[in-house]
Amino acid sequence: MSVGPEASGILRQAADALDLCPAGPARDFFSALQSIWLIHFITSCYSGARDFAFGRMDQYLLPYYRAGLRDGSLSPELGRHYLAHFFLKTKEITGTVTDNYRNKPVPSCASNQYVTIGGLTPDGQSAVNELSFTILDAVQEANVPQPEINVRWAAHDSQEFKLAVAKSMVRNGHQIQLWNEDAILSTLARDYPLIATTDAQDYSFTACNRINFPGKDYPSGWEQWHVMPRLVANGYAPAGSWPGF
Repeated sequence: MSVGPEASGILRQAADALDLCPAGPARDFFSALQSIWLIHFITSCYSGARDFAFGRMDQYLLPYYRAGLRDGSLSPELGRHYLAHFFLKTKEITGTVTDNYRNKPVPSCASNQYVTIGGLTPDGQSAVNELSFTILDAVQEANVPQPEINVRWAAHDSQEFKLAVAKSMVRNGHQIQLWNEDAILSTLARDYPLIATTDAQDYSFTACNRINFPGKDYPSGWEQWHVMPRLVANGYAPAGSWPGF
């Protein structure tokens, strides 16, 4: 089958990324998304689960996003398109839930998927950034029921971010969930004093209302998103087990 130059370039880009990751580190925004998808897809289909989550995508993908903007390999529009296509892919493994009426041949027969954006960084600064906005735009572009977006909503958030969230809710309100950042952090500090402040401020969600701490509460790495930032940055294969890494 022959394809045009544009399609050929896209296929070549995907093939090059497959040669690299997830066995090895992602080198750009495109390969980082592909690495996340392959790990997520394989784990979902192999082990199955009620819920899977991508974690704080606007945090651990931000270095790749900014690097692409700097070197010209990415634009905000292209980044949005990549994310929208990524969100469309999640429909392949959601199984039977409110937006599917047929079982799929995967163990994830009743799965929802989640992305967390906004909130604070571990050192207490606002975590809202340009990728937070791009994710919201991509949700509208994809316009499918998954993944659900957990927004860590804080009083100090900019009016611009609040308006962007509100705009997303007009079209995709069924998949946007708002979480009171101040209430959650104050409850964690009061009721769970052994949790370090830096860990508490880095919380995410593995489901619609289950708070977890990436890389801290599942040491085995059973829920793959807890170690996803390290897998994307460093590769999945142990050092020395794959040629070239």
